[in-house]
Amino acid sequence: TPPLGESMPGYYAVRIAEDVADKLYAKVFAAENDGVKIALLVLDCVELPTGYADAIAARVQQYNDLPADNIAVCATHSHTGIPCGEPLVGMDDEFYMNVLVCQAADCVTLALRRLQEVTLTFGCGEVNGISFNRNFRLADGRVITHLGSADRDGAVPYSDIDPLLPVLTVRNENGQPVGAVISYACHQDCVGGKAYSGDYSSELSKKLKERYGQDFVSVYIPGASGDINHVNVNAKDGDFNDTFHDFDDVDRGYGHACHMANVVAGAVMQVYDKVNYRDVDTLRFAQKVSDLPSNMPKPEDMPLAHKYNDLHNAGKDSEIPFKGMELTTVVAEAGRMVRLEHGPASFPLLLCAVAIGPVAMLGIPGEPFNGVGRGIKEATGWELVMPCCLTGGSEGYFPMQDAYDEGGYEARSSRYKAGTAELIIAEGKALLDTLH
Repeated sequence: TPPLGESMPGYYAVRIAEDVADKLYAKVFAAENDGVKIALLVLDCVELPTGYADAIAARVQQYNDLPADNIAVCATHSHTGIPCGEPLVGMDDEFYMNVLVCQAADCVTLALRRLQEVTLTFGCGEVNGISFNRNFRLADGRVITHLGSADRDGAVPYSDIDPLLPVLTVRNENGQPVGAVISYACHQDCVGGKAYSGDYSSELSKKLKERYGQDFVSVYIPGASGDINHVNVNAKDGDFNDTFHDFDDVDRGYGHACHMANVVAGAVMQVYDKVNYRDVDTLRFAQKVSDLPSNMPKPEDMPLAHKYNDLHNAGKDSEIPFKGMELTTVVAEAGRMVRLEHGPASFPLLLCAVAIGPVAMLGIPGEPFNGVGRGIKEATGWELVMPCCLTGGSEGYFPMQDAYDEGGYEARSSRYKAGTAELIIAEGKALLDTLH
């Protein structure tokens, strides 16, 4: 948990931390079979740039016989979490990030030193009523993110959600629960405000400790939730309990994060009682780097992009003729255009995959739309497939093809060209095939 007074990540607006609602953690799922080891490290942060993930892996190697390629580093995507890679206000960036890298890497080392014999169990639950597509197609054909009350007439959701809740669990030799890896497709942006919090996954951890013991460790990984959040645009009456109306027309609140955690915890507990038991005789890890085209701007769009970007950087958002999420969208789009005005023409994208017996995990270094997650779960030959997003870096949004055609916050800000999401599905399935 960083000191108070630091900048908080997650929005295109400055927030300075004033309180701590939850301690922020690094958590590890480590495994070994027949001399092969893997480690999945998860941090309570909105994102972790690739350079820091690489630094963590390098430090782990100093103390362990674990190849860097067998370490996957993931962010929970809490918008009130650790300010990884963000400009810090009150202290030296290098000092804090060095501490973070060392402590996160040491977490992996300690996990590897505390391996115990366990039984693999797994299942897949379903969660409904708390996640919603955050993009809407309006009656006039526009697509808008975080639909405001004035725009609701005739608006329809851009796509469905993914309600599935994959849960990988382990039990010790006495059959007692040890921990779980949980993946769910919904943004962790429920809390808002200026207090550090791991969002609903922190409260989920507390709920599961109450049920399975204080030593129980829940490792939360964001599913494919680039276009999914907690906002019910048809909310009424009690739906607004424990929330406040935030600057971008979104209702947030710590109490709502607790509600989210209660619902997810119930689904996890249902799965836990009816899991599948499997003997694991294989543990494999693979990765692949693809070179993908960037979303470079058209020259005729640059004058306005520079104008909006300069106004935003000067703290003059009031002079940009948009409000709420539409303001956030044009600011993000302008920033993307300025950054890519002179290239590069392409970016490398790293996918990593882990197979633990009949269970597969695919790590994606960004925020894919939930259509990507649903596509990856169709990979053949596995009893359970878990998309692990914001793993190995943070390369932004991966919208589906039709999202680029219609426009929206994610497509307009993504640094990758249309078609990248569909390519991730194809290449992800092919990478998983190599682990059979």
